[in-house]
Order: sequence, then structure tokens, then C-alpha cells
Amino acid sequence: MKIDCENTIPTLLGNTLIPNRLTREFRWKLYKLMKKVDSNINFYSTRPLNHEFLNFINGKRTVSDIADAVGYEFGMRISGEHVLMFLLPHKEKGYLSFEQKI
Repeated sequence: MKIDCENTIPTLLGNTLIPNRLTREFRWKLYKLMKKVDSNINFYSTRPLNHEFLNFINGKRTVSDIADAVGYEFGMRISGEHVLMFLLPHKEKGYLSFEQKI
């Protein structure tokens, strides 16, 4: 199932803090994909970016909105697909859900 980043709103479930325990290999894969969009990104910037992806979830912003906001904050181009790739494992673990924009 293809998820539309422009119309998908991530929502945190409960008051649980989401552990940012993605493997180094996962972050390396994400880094390589992000590097294709913005050559200025480096591997060590992926961890703070990942934290910001979570910080920008407010139940109103779409996945693409989060990508744009974090990209603006860090001065780099980030695609919604990269944010989605980061969020999917957290959704699978039950930390967040996806709603469709009305």
C-alpha cells in the first residue's frame, strides 16, 4: 500500500515517549537515500534529524509538512518519503498511527 505523504498525518498514541532505537544499519540506509536529495547531509546528522521528525508530530502536520519544517530548520532538503521511512517502524511498534487529511 502506497502512503501519500501529502495527506497522511502521523499521530502519537498515548503519552509514551518514543525510543529512537533504530539500528545503525537503518540510519545508514536512510542517510544514503537522503544524500541523493541533498549532498550536504552527513551520517551523523541523521540522529538529530530523526529526533526532530518526532518533535514535529502534533496531529495536524502531514508527513510532507514535517519534512519541510525540519528541512527548513536544518537548512537542507528532506523529502516526505524519508520522514515516512523513519516513521513506519514506530507505527509498526504501536507508538503512532496515521490519519488521512480531510
